[in-house]
Amino acid sequence: MCAACVIAGSAPFAVHAEICEYENINGKKLYTNVTPGSGWTKQNCIKIDPPPKSNDTKTVAPRSNLPKVTSEQQKQRDAMRRQVLEEELATETKLLTETKNALLIGLAPTSAEEIKDTRRYQERLTHLKDTVSLHERNVDALKKEIAKIK
Repeated sequence: MCAACVIAGSAPFAVHAEICEYENINGKKLYTNVTPGSGWTKQNCIKIDPPPKSNDTKTVAPRSNLPKVTSEQQKQRDAMRRQVLEEELATETKLLTETKNALLIGLAPTSAEEIKDTRRYQERLTHLKDTVSLHERNVDALKKEIAKIK
């Protein structure tokens, strides 16, 4: 018995998995590699072999083939990026202010229907609060991006 273990342990073997489809009396399907308990009938199985081993490595372009950017070009790019981000920040700040004002104005019900239908009122307020939150996150993100620029 021990000799069989040594022979089996030293012989190369292929690893594979078997996924089977089972069905119960209610028609529910189960896909598993483990035999389920009673009440399941095996429908069919599929053997899955592992992908072949590959010694291929990803080819990376040598640094000499990459385009060169001078420090002056990079400064120009950074300046343009800063300008675009600052314009976006100004726009987002303006939208945030407008949305906060709309929220303050919107705290009061706008019509008799909203007074009767509190669900509509709550939906409107939730939408305004979500919009304020979105603009606040955008402003914070833009400020962080601007701070990263040299």
